Amino acid sequence: MQIELPPLREREEDVLKIADILLDKACKRHERQGLRLSRAARQDLQDYPWPGNVRELENALERGVILAEGHLIHPDDLGLGPVTNRPHPPTAHPAPLGNEGQTPAEEDDLSLEDYFQHFVLEHQDQMSETELAQKLGISRKNLWERRQRLGIPRKKTARRPS
Repeated sequence: MQIELPPLREREEDVLKIADILLDKACKRHERQGLRLSRAARQDLQDYPWPGNVRELENALERGVILAEGHLIHPDDLGLGPVTNRPHPPTAHPAPLGNEGQTPAEEDDLSLEDYFQHFVLEHQDQMSETELAQKLGISRKNLWERRQRLGIPRKKTARRPS
C-alpha cells in the first residue's frame, strides 16, 4: 500500500495548522508556556518555500521557542532566511480591513514594532544600548537585530572627554 504525502511546500493551507501543533509541543518540551507566533512570523511561515519537510518547520519553531525573549516569537527568532512572497490564492474569507474582528492580542501585535521603533528613537540619545535593551526587556543582540530589520540607525555618540 502506498500513501502519497505531499511535501510541506505543496500544503500551504496546512502550514500554520501544523506549526501551531508543533509550537505547542516545543513549548511544553522547553517549559515556555504562553509563547505564540507574531503576525509577521506567521506570515513568514506561510510564505516560506519549505524546501525541506515538516522536520524543517519543527526545527524552526524549536529555535524560535529557545530564542524568543518575550511572549512572542518573531521572524528573526525562526532563522528561516530570506522569505519570498508567494502569491496567495483568493480565500473565501477575506481579511478584515480595519481592526474589527481582531482580538486584543492581535492589536497589540500590530503595534509592537511601532512601539519598539518609537521607544528607541525617543530614548536613544539619553540611554546606552545596554539601558535601551534592558528597558525593552531584550538582549543587546536582539536590539541590534531589530534595529537592522526596521532600518533604525544607531546614533554615534561623541566620546566624552575624561
